[in-house]
Amino acid sequence: LGIMGIGHQSVHQEALALWGTRTGRTGQHRMPKATECSFQTISRNFHLPLTEAAEVLAVSVTLVKRVCRENGVSRWPYR
Repeated sequence: LGIMGIGHQSVHQEALALWGTRTGRTGQHRMPKATECSFQTISRNFHLPLTEAAEVLAVSVTLVKRVCRENGVSRWPYR
């Protein structure tokens, strides 16, 4: 990722604890169900660009945008 902030590792560990480390044949993390990605978890990554936040959380950019829109955030806050 190239970003090594203070909260980076703990957020990633929290995502793994929430969603597990189950892997497919390619060895990549599976995407969690949309209901498992909370706005609180996403909002902790507002200090990152959207694509990097999605990588840290191991979810798609589309899922992050959808959860934000459902919680009244129309644009990603990082600028």
